Amino acid sequence: MAHKTATYYFIGKLSPEESCIWFNPREIQLGGGWVLDIFKSGIALWNPKVDRDAPQIREFVKDTLDTVVTTFNFLTKLKLKHTVTNLIEARDVVSTNNLIWWYLPEFYVKRPASSKNKWNRTWRKVGKFYRRIGNSFYHKIALRDFQNCIDSVGDDSFFYAFRIVEDIRRATTSHLPPGKETADYWAEMHKILGTREATIRPLTEVSTKVRHGDFNDPIVLRARAKKDEIINIALDVMKRAFKLKFKGLFPLI
Repeated sequence: MAHKTATYYFIGKLSPEESCIWFNPREIQLGGGWVLDIFKSGIALWNPKVDRDAPQIREFVKDTLDTVVTTFNFLTKLKLKHTVTNLIEARDVVSTNNLIWWYLPEFYVKRPASSKNKWNRTWRKVGKFYRRIGNSFYHKIALRDFQNCIDSVGDDSFFYAFRIVEDIRRATTSHLPPGKETADYWAEMHKILGTREATIRPLTEVSTKVRHGDFNDPIVLRARAKKDEIINIALDVMKRAFKLKFKGLFPLI
């Protein structure tokens, strides 16, 4: 039997809570009827008219929340995590005028949060960005590797940082035909983004050692002492590519 139309609400939490106290961007339209709702550490994704079962859209919801939260982290240098805790399914109904209320403990510090503050302006930019990144596969993969990079506490962060650069290389050179020498794709990326091979070499060297398990190599030992500097090589490449691809949406980077 075909599934009838339902209204879905996926409700969860952002953490750490102390980073979320100023969040109140109002409803953010993501396209396709999906709405992102954020209030402090509460996060919800809902759609008034869905003709699929919840299990069929579960992966879509995870991917959507991963994308928006990681993009926000990329723009703000925060390290937010999200968790979906509840699903509400209102069957055989289309509910287009909804409010999600977040109950706060009595002792919670109720600081006023203007919807125009820098955090909420950034959330709204994330919504605009989401509506444009759908067809940019390698940019989405770069975001995923960015999140893995900032989540990693050991040498794996070098591995994921170089993955970011490789993702950007593929995104930036997608106009070239397949089958060319790898060096040709790197050269094209450097030409388009204004980067240089010598600049990314320290990251290339340490990520190669990490990938091969050479954790005691002098290159890795030296890289640990200037980890932020080397990781920033990848972030600079990523910023250049995102500014070029999504013009007007990333003045905060």
